[in-house]
Amino acid sequence: MPTRSFTLHTLVAGLTITVVGATGCAGSGPQTSDTAVNTATDPTTTSSTSATSIPASLPAESTAPLPPSIPASLPPSIPAESTAPNPEVSSTTTEASPTTSPATDAIHAGMRAALDNNLIENPEATGHIVMVRSPSGDWSHGVGAADPKNGVAIDPTMSFRSASVTKTFVAASIYRLIELGDFTADTTIDELLSTDLNELLIAGGYEPADITVHHLLTHTSGALDFTFGPTNYVGTVFAEPQRRWTRYEQVALAMDHDPVGPPGAQYHYSDTGYALLGAIVEERTGMTMGEALRSLLRYEQLGLDHTYLESIEPEPPNQPPRVHQFFGAVDTYNFDPSLDLYGGGGLVSTLADLVTFFEALTRGLVFDDPATLEAMLAVPETNAAVAVGSDPRPYAAASGIFATTVGDQRCWGHQGFWGIEVITCPDAQLSMASSVSQAGHPESVGVPAPYFVELVTLATADGN
Repeated sequence: MPTRSFTLHTLVAGLTITVVGATGCAGSGPQTSDTAVNTATDPTTTSSTSATSIPASLPAESTAPLPPSIPASLPPSIPAESTAPNPEVSSTTTEASPTTSPATDAIHAGMRAALDNNLIENPEATGHIVMVRSPSGDWSHGVGAADPKNGVAIDPTMSFRSASVTKTFVAASIYRLIELGDFTADTTIDELLSTDLNELLIAGGYEPADITVHHLLTHTSGALDFTFGPTNYVGTVFAEPQRRWTRYEQVALAMDHDPVGPPGAQYHYSDTGYALLGAIVEERTGMTMGEALRSLLRYEQLGLDHTYLESIEPEPPNQPPRVHQFFGAVDTYNFDPSLDLYGGGGLVSTLADLVTFFEALTRGLVFDDPATLEAMLAVPETNAAVAVGSDPRPYAAASGIFATTVGDQRCWGHQGFWGIEVITCPDAQLSMASSVSQAGHPESVGVPAPYFVELVTLATADGN
């Protein structure tokens, strides 16, 4: 399930980071991590050096912040089954390197304390993990429970359903196919989709011959969102959590309602559009979407060892245990991953893998031609000032990725339904990924943001 309506985090100086989100997938059963955990009031810090050097360069592009939203509560017909018990607040921290400056250490300490205190005040958030990557290495912190029912503490190395963050991977795979000469961004989708999907779209009042690949990538196709549109999809998912959905069934839900507008006329965040992009990836490669993403985006070369399309691909060797993710009182751990699997979401990943991918993408390491990255990061005129919920500030939507400014830095990111966020600031050589184990909990999602702003400001001021 994607995101759609909560405003994310308020940064300092009136800035905001927000991102469009969605649901994702599942993986291994819960296990207890070997990482030491301690009470929030006295967390033990262990030292581990993990330096990552990725060249920073990014063409100047749009300067607005990132976007999304989500239903305020479960449909009233859904029983509150597995209520999440208040987890014993425990935390674990791994430091980047003993060579970080005292100022950086102080910011890390502030973020750690804020995360711990937030979970004490908001135990329904269940668990929160954060990772910051800088030239000095990786700093990470986790607080709360990965599996509150069984008392398993959370750890920042654990995996989770990454939800709509998957859209960035799907968009990048489409641009890889474009780069390889398979089609262009202006190719109309009637030439790329199967006969049954073309016929379904036409029956629903759409003209596939008028919709381009670029329209789908930038959420400007006019395709109604099947997840949070007037389809009752969320209610059906919660009523039938083990249902195995097909892409066709999900797209068909949107066809029961009129298009939101003509292609290219307006921005409308749409899982329907990304389900169609997933179909194009499969049609053009002859692979499953999981295999195609892995091959086109060069997972092995990038070191994405813990990212896979759940239930489509086998779980990778030595995969970290998967965190339990909640919607209110409902533990969705065992919900069938097909609820959000076919392009709008579906990847299981880790904080480290997501940061690695977003850094590689925005630094030009995913594409062979720099012009391909420039095309992916281009923001159409319709998307330069996208409204998000009741937030009056503008957001900029490119192809499967959103732009924001942090301090004076242009940064890029995406968010997922289950409180997942990834943001990278290429010129500052700083990135952050975080995951809250509760959908739609903006109080928690926003906790690390001011500290990340401080880190970016410090890095750009003195090159730390």
